[in-house]
Amino acid sequence: MLKPPDSPYALSDPEAWRHEEAPLYAPRIVVTPAGVFVVKREDWITSCRPARLADFARLYPGAQKQYRLGWGGFQLPARVPWSMLAQAVSFFRIVWQKKKREDVLLLYYDTVEKQYILEHPPVLSADQHHVQYDVPATSSTRIRMGSLHSHGQEHAYHSYQDKQDDLASPGVHITIGDVEACLPTIACYGSDGDACFQVSPADIFEFPEAVSVPKEWLADVSADRSAHPRLKGERL
Repeated sequence: MLKPPDSPYALSDPEAWRHEEAPLYAPRIVVTPAGVFVVKREDWITSCRPARLADFARLYPGAQKQYRLGWGGFQLPARVPWSMLAQAVSFFRIVWQKKKREDVLLLYYDTVEKQYILEHPPVLSADQHHVQYDVPATSSTRIRMGSLHSHGQEHAYHSYQDKQDDLASPGVHITIGDVEACLPTIACYGSDGDACFQVSPADIFEFPEAVSVPKEWLADVSADRSAHPRLKGERL
């Protein structure tokens, strides 16, 4: 197998990539300690260059819809009900109004009931800028999926300490800020134990249930407006 060099020099040795190792002219992505490279054979010239994002998109077109630049993701058993997010916001709002401190809820998935569960862990210490809590032992029928914690009146974001805590607890971690506002702010991060990365709330929560609207509104929307004189440039 061709060993890519530390710099993208073209290799002219015809034996560098043998025919039986890969189809002729088929490019390959090769991961090495020196970096990620694209290796390609054209006639008797085998080239090696640093890989670009466009190379991955071209060689793995089936995965493009699953990944978005700048966002991570999680394959959850199911999306978390929107009602649980609303319940967490209400709880954090009450705690802030009464105690002026942050708080936390742990998110579990019950493998028997096939549903999510929120639980309030024992809080060891908390104030306006932090919350420290104990994590109880998880039962054999549950999976700890992550946590939701409040930032009080601050905007939702993951602080340095939040990210350090999340590294020790792989899963989805959600910060809820501006808890007294009409529309609180939400920041979602994932942890795989090695790194923290931003996750879109749309990939975690179910879409809110639709609210019924008057039939008259829908009738007006479905009416044909293409014949209106103003749309045709005519004067009324």
